[in-house]
Amino acid sequence: MTRAELLNAIRLERVADDIWTLVNVPSPTRQEQKAAQVYAEMLSAAGAEVESQASDPRHPFVLARLNGNRAGRRILLAGHLDHIDVPHTAPARDASSIAGRGSADMKSGLAAIVEILRVLKAAGRGFPGEILVAAYGMHEAPIGDSSTLIRLIRRGITATPPL
Repeated sequence: MTRAELLNAIRLERVADDIWTLVNVPSPTRQEQKAAQVYAEMLSAAGAEVESQASDPRHPFVLARLNGNRAGRRILLAGHLDHIDVPHTAPARDASSIAGRGSADMKSGLAAIVEILRVLKAAGRGFPGEILVAAYGMHEAPIGDSSTLIRLIRRGITATPPL
């Protein structure tokens, strides 16, 4: 597929539906397990091979891979699952916007990643290398300390080093 065809395959309605789903899963720091489970299911439905550790309340994460049709670099797309735990109104959606805790930081980004995988899978995985998705908890300060991300990096979850 050409770049234009790939861009035309993106469905903003699906992205909005995914944002809405994620925004309706509360995920304050240290309570990201349900969001990790929901996100793992979304990535799996998009065609990725998924590994999830949502059972550890201290370090929930989701890893997903979509391999291309030939050798190449690994591209890492990463984002956090948690949001700041402060009082807020219930999520709301209308024809042009979605509001709710985490909608702009980071759940919209996570939803966009799912759509990227959907489009690339539907296009026959016609790209070199691998797309690696990492979604992790324990990000938002002051409670979050990036410990889950640090653990993933120490495990070797990184993009391909520059050539």
